[in-house]
Amino acid sequence: MSRNLFPESVLSDALVEAISRRRVKAAVFLTFQFDPGFFEDDILPYLFDQSFSHVPELRRVQMEEALRGLKHLAVYYDRRGLTAEAKPARLDYRRIGLLRHKGCFHPKNIFLLVENHDRDKTWDSLLFVTLSANLTRSGWWENVEVAHIMEVHADQKCTFRSELLDLISRLKKEDTITEEHPALETIRAFLLSSVEEPTSFREQGRWLPRLYIGQTDVPSFLSDFIEPFTYNLEIVSPYFDGRDNSHTLPSLIEGLYPKETRVFLPEDADGTVGCHEGLFNQIKNLSQVHWGLLPEDGIQVRTDGQTSMAQRFVHAKIYRFWNQSREILFVGSVNLTAAAHSPAKAGNFETGVLVETEVTGRLNWWLQKIEEDVPTNFQEASFEETDITEPPCVVTFCFDWETEALSYFWDPSNSAPHQAEVFAQNVPKFLITPIRLGKWVTLPAEAAQSIKDLLTSTSLVEVCVDGAAPFRALVREEGMARKPALFQSLTPEEILHYWSLLSPEQREQFMAYKALMDIDGYALPQTSSPSRTVDSMFDRFAGIFHAFGRLETHVRESLESDHENEAVYRLLGEKHDSLPSLLDKVIKDEEADRVHRYVTLLCATQLLDRIEKEYTDFKTQHKEAFKRVRERLDALDQIEAGFTFETPEIRSEFFTWFREMFFKPAKLPKTEGAV
Repeated sequence: MSRNLFPESVLSDALVEAISRRRVKAAVFLTFQFDPGFFEDDILPYLFDQSFSHVPELRRVQMEEALRGLKHLAVYYDRRGLTAEAKPARLDYRRIGLLRHKGCFHPKNIFLLVENHDRDKTWDSLLFVTLSANLTRSGWWENVEVAHIMEVHADQKCTFRSELLDLISRLKKEDTITEEHPALETIRAFLLSSVEEPTSFREQGRWLPRLYIGQTDVPSFLSDFIEPFTYNLEIVSPYFDGRDNSHTLPSLIEGLYPKETRVFLPEDADGTVGCHEGLFNQIKNLSQVHWGLLPEDGIQVRTDGQTSMAQRFVHAKIYRFWNQSREILFVGSVNLTAAAHSPAKAGNFETGVLVETEVTGRLNWWLQKIEEDVPTNFQEASFEETDITEPPCVVTFCFDWETEALSYFWDPSNSAPHQAEVFAQNVPKFLITPIRLGKWVTLPAEAAQSIKDLLTSTSLVEVCVDGAAPFRALVREEGMARKPALFQSLTPEEILHYWSLLSPEQREQFMAYKALMDIDGYALPQTSSPSRTVDSMFDRFAGIFHAFGRLETHVRESLESDHENEAVYRLLGEKHDSLPSLLDKVIKDEEADRVHRYVTLLCATQLLDRIEKEYTDFKTQHKEAFKRVRERLDALDQIEAGFTFETPEIRSEFFTWFREMFFKPAKLPKTEGAV
């Protein structure tokens, strides 16, 4: 912000700086409003220490591959918070929509479990972010928002450890239809095993960070830290109660007794203020309470260093308690509304963090008191929590790519409607009748096929219940390793070549070239192709063996380092660089060299034999996926039948011998004098 009143930085830059090039192992995002497409294209890349293309299609391909290294990722959002301009989800992460029947799911937080390295030592840390910004374009790029980032190291005492554990438990309870929450459980395990409870909540007289998760009402929470008659209070909030007899601010003042209070008045560039006129007058008439404005240069839009007359929407929620010796901030999702100030069981689900800063100079008011220019144009702003024109989403759809089954869970809180029609892109897809409540119900194969075809372009559907106004739903997807790749143009030779590349930079360059060649309007000269020319039979077969050797090494390293997701994608999935994709193309390409095809399938058989033998738990867990890959290898018999021999018996005898010798482990001959 301006005048150095309080620190100003770009949210994404602050997040990247906090991650500091470390590998993110697990991530959880909490939000009210959610735009899945923006989240995938413009927020997720900040979690990875690599460059991404400015071309959206290529960036999405790169993100699809980068996400394999992130063990668990989940977004929890209010089902009423899908924005009108939301783009569909396409990448692999858990999308968990929540529906509260009293209040809204309103927190904005980020959990990031990161991996630290120091010589031979490796340990984890938890980055916990409390902010006011939703996972939307306006939240991350346009509004004035607030955020506070804290890091909890292993073997460190944490003053909000119990609140974090309680928050995780509450999140799981909020979701009444999901049995597993692996991302939350990973973070919970870290807190239980590696983080200690504090012995003190102060340091040099200052409060250490404390977390609000709706344990009680906001005034009661703050009263544990704020001495009455001691501080000035400033409140920045974009939303207020929509009536002139609101008790929210009076209750806060009566509980904390600030010396003077100033409340931010949301104001458009034309002077229109965002509150009810009666509420404006009520607050203005309170003793020692004044409306205030932020300095204009702190909220005006800036482009390339230039400041325009347009103003950014102030979406931050800040409660600042200060005098000349102390400053305590309470920031997060809590608006100045009754729903936000109530306990979670009676109002919204909110979060906030209380932090005390180190005072090094003279403090002053952030808000400029309004004394003479009293506004005359009032336009009551709708609450963020209720600014939704469509009815709440009461159904969750889930498509499983492993089984190709579509199921739904209809919230049991309402009486059962008669039927629901599901649309996508304004086209009717299927009908649900009768509707069954409170349990997962598998839909017919025709409905599953319609959603399977749909998910290649969008994951958003509309549901019309008994002819009422439609509501939107975001389809959950499971088994994403088997979802078709975003592009399918790699030849068998290119897949093998891609496996053989040694460094992430080489693979990134390869994928960038191939993906750009698939995108209309982008073409690179053939001289820049990463493919190589094969000059001899030795080169050709050495390339196959080398590629499979690299694939096996990658799969083993993934399984040994607890990155099973990467092994699943590469060995059992349906992506551009997976083993099943290679086998499909080799089997279908009957014009290709038969010997080349045959040796490729033998290498695949050998690889599966080794992995299944040495990683039995992995095989058991993915039994059906291994079976599907094995079924592809039945083509070996067909390829063998295409070779010409004097008699079928001789052919059978030769291939029996050849397979035995191919799979037999090679041993170096003993040399004379060797030890």
